[in-house]
Order: sequence, then structure tokens, then C-alpha cells
Amino acid sequence: MRSLATEWVHESFPEVETVSTETLQSWIENNPEELLILDTRSPAEYEVSHLPGAILIDPQTNAPQELLQKQLSQEHNQHKRIICYCTVGYRASMTAQNLTKALSSEDSITPKPAPKIYNAEDKSKSCSGRDRPEAESKI
Repeated sequence: MRSLATEWVHESFPEVETVSTETLQSWIENNPEELLILDTRSPAEYEVSHLPGAILIDPQTNAPQELLQKQLSQEHNQHKRIICYCTVGYRASMTAQNLTKALSSEDSITPKPAPKIYNAEDKSKSCSGRDRPEAESKI
């Protein structure tokens, strides 16, 4: 059963695809080189714990788009999936939506096929490290 906050996020960003914690766990274990994981939480939250390889970004700036263009322009770019996550899903969904728009713009240097962009669902467990051994923690 989804929480009211999760329902609100899905209604606010209907075009943003979500990925379950279990699927994300499988991707991290089996094909980590195909993932670009963006943590859209605060620096304090990131310091407590974050997913392995996650890059802390500020969704209120152009940093996500700039990072995406930099990553995708690299010669050996293997990113097939971009995962955005936060505590409730709003910041991550907003970032995913903005990145999707950036990839579809005429100025984009998007490789073909373009990476798929997701909001990670069930973030309360995946971000905090509770119940998820893959979370790197500084505690």
C-alpha cells in the first residue's frame, strides 16, 4: 500500500517512471557500471548514508543537467539507467523530469539509445540504509 506522500508524488509527476527498491538492488549488484545514481537529498542526509556510487546533487540548480551532459559526453559512457532518489520522491521526481526534458532538447549530446531515467521508489529504506546492505553509512 502506497503512502499518501508517494501517491502525491506519482500524481504530481505522472510521466516519471519509478523503480522498486528490489529492482534497484538487483541493478546495483549485477550491472553497477550501467547506473548513474543521483542523490537529491541535502548534504546532511547524504553524509548519514547514501547508495554506493551515488552523486550528491542540488536539484534546485542546473547541476543535474550539467552533470548529465558531462557524464554522457565521456568516451566510454555505459550509463543505461539514471536513478534519482530522495526521501519522499518529490525532489528525485522533479530532477528526473528535468533530466528527461534536457535529454530530449535539441542541444543535448544524448547517446543513442538514450538512458532511461527513474525515480527510486521506497526511498525510506533505500536512502537510510535500514534494510539495505548496499547503503554506505558514515555512522
